[in-house]
Amino acid sequence: MKKLNLFLGVAFLFASSSLFAQGGWAPCNDCEVQQVDMQYHEGSDNVSGIGQDGEGNFASVLQYGTGNLSNVNQDGADDQFGYGGSYNQSWIHQDGNNNVSDVEQFGDSNISIVWQSGSSNYAKQLVGAGYAESNWARVTQVGLGNGSSQTQFYDNNSAHTIQVGDNNDAIQYQSSGPNDGASGSTAYIYQDGDNNAVNQTQNGSLNRATTTQYGSGNTSSETQNAGSYAIGLFGSTNISTVYQDGTNNKNCLTQTEGTTGWNVSDVYQNGMGNASYTEQTANSVGSAGNYSTVNQMGNYNTACVQQNSLGIQ
Repeated sequence: MKKLNLFLGVAFLFASSSLFAQGGWAPCNDCEVQQVDMQYHEGSDNVSGIGQDGEGNFASVLQYGTGNLSNVNQDGADDQFGYGGSYNQSWIHQDGNNNVSDVEQFGDSNISIVWQSGSSNYAKQLVGAGYAESNWARVTQVGLGNGSSQTQFYDNNSAHTIQVGDNNDAIQYQSSGPNDGASGSTAYIYQDGDNNAVNQTQNGSLNRATTTQYGSGNTSSETQNAGSYAIGLFGSTNISTVYQDGTNNKNCLTQTEGTTGWNVSDVYQNGMGNASYTEQTANSVGSAGNYSTVNQMGNYNTACVQQNSLGIQ
């Protein structure tokens, strides 16, 4: 038997929330995040390409100017299984306009850091591909029109994106597992500016995502899917924390829990005309359930929460 619980948010008395429009749901589940697809290199500035095989390698790139391009590939696939290397580090600093940075790391315990200062910068990282664990990726972008995309696979990965400026766009995709008891992934995005967008997707057990946005017109979208392979009371727990301070912000969150854990969501919005939409699904008989908190401070805010507890009869 499917039980559907509708929890319409904790909006407090400070918020004026229009929960229904024309007798139906309020239009708060229409978050759209633009994909990061900007890849361009202009001018005759410096171009850097680094390829390293093995373990314990270190790559450092420092570029000043406009139109710079940098690419780092670290792969320790020197055995018959091609598992990749370990303990590789990549540090890229680009100061200028129209910079492009691309990093690929394969294996365990890798670190990648990209710093871009200027306008129209682009950074895309693929860290921890293959049989990888305990990888750490960070991108810092300061300027206008920046974009970032980070992808991590397998367990205990951490991704951080910090953007300060206008029209920034950040996407982080993480997939942990498939071994039981995996510690999962951690994703954090901080944006300070206008018209920023977030898209965080996590698949696996013990997913933790945090989004912080300051400014006007920001959009946040998170998807967390805890698989059925994890064990323990909190083996498949999704945790999402979203803080938005501004006007006309939107947050859309989808959480799906697979075994015996929890879906936990905490949304805080401060401003006017903000909208929050949360959908939680506890997918099995042993699922512990859903927990959602929505705090909105201001006027003309909207909160919608839909909870599906399939495992609770």
